[in-house]
Amino acid sequence: MIADFDDFCLWVYVVVDELWRQLPPAYEPASGPAPACSDSELIAMALLGECRGWATETALVQRWRERRPRFPVVPGRSRFNRRRRNLLHAINARLRTRWL
Repeated sequence: MIADFDDFCLWVYVVVDELWRQLPPAYEPASGPAPACSDSELIAMALLGECRGWATETALVQRWRERRPRFPVVPGRSRFNRRRRNLLHAINARLRTRWL
């Protein structure tokens, strides 16, 4: 049962991570060092921010930095936005194949 926002954060992250692990190889990120904030964490933060009404990246990043125990590594605003945009095609493809 989801009792509070922290429980909801955990639930969303687990669901996103499960779906993200099933991603086809065509959507895997380019080679290079792995970021400190995983793709699953970034997507979960974006979805949770939408649920809370944190409409701008500035507000979203600020709010997550205030809640570090849930997501300890929060990218800067421009990096968050760039990574979210780069992941958008894979997010949409995963959602379409999973629920449609």
